[in-house]
Amino acid sequence: MKEKMIMSLIMFSIGLFLIGHFSEDFEKQTSTAPEGVGHLPGQRAPDFRCKTDGGEELTLADLKGKHVFINFWASWCPPCRAEMPHIQNFFEENKEENIALLSVNLLHLEKNKEAVRTFSEQNELSFPIVFDEKGEVSNMYQAQTIPTSYVVDKEGVIRHKIIGPVSKERLRRIFTELDE
Repeated sequence: MKEKMIMSLIMFSIGLFLIGHFSEDFEKQTSTAPEGVGHLPGQRAPDFRCKTDGGEELTLADLKGKHVFINFWASWCPPCRAEMPHIQNFFEENKEENIALLSVNLLHLEKNKEAVRTFSEQNELSFPIVFDEKGEVSNMYQAQTIPTSYVVDKEGVIRHKIIGPVSKERLRRIFTELDE
């Protein structure tokens, strides 16, 4: 029974990845973003504004001058759940560095904020979580599969788009390369 459940979760995750990976081919994307701003590596990262659970507003522009890790996720998503301990460990090890984390929860895909709070408490997440309440930010970044993450350099340029879960080691490698 447990093996069937694990296999179902794996197949579900693969299906989500394939849907997100190939759906761009079938959709015409329009953008009102300024020239050079977009969701692809080498483009300037679009600015956005989201609120924390406490109502504090955070924007990407507030973090200018820092390398930023942006992670789109949901508490029910198995790959998202698997990567959270890696992200938490990376955040703890680097919070004194010039690195910031914007953990963007896709609230419109959640049951409610309480589910996110419970997940955060159970996993002892200490980084700030902001809420994409209507899916506007994930649409702007075309984060069609979760988890999807972006690494933005100090100048506001996207250097990496990561579809799928990320490990602490991969994060360490990526951010080390940014400073070389």
